[in-house]
Amino acid sequence: MAINVLSAVYASPNKGVDVTEQCIDLMSNGTTSFKIDPTSFSIQDPDPYVVKGFTIKYRINGTTKCKGGKDGDSITLN
Repeated sequence: MAINVLSAVYASPNKGVDVTEQCIDLMSNGTTSFKIDPTSFSIQDPDPYVVKGFTIKYRINGTTKCKGGKDGDSITLN
């Protein structure tokens, strides 16, 4: 099951980071489940002490999907 990451953003209402490349790297290592936090994306927290959201758009088995969550949530792409 190949996952093609189209876009991914980790952001608060004030600041955000495009983490598309980081998610592509995760998927290339076979990871399909991860915790939503700066450590998972190998980045510094873009807005400390503020809850961030995460949205990812990806393609799997010919279908485009979108998932999201917030800091601390676990997410599985399938």
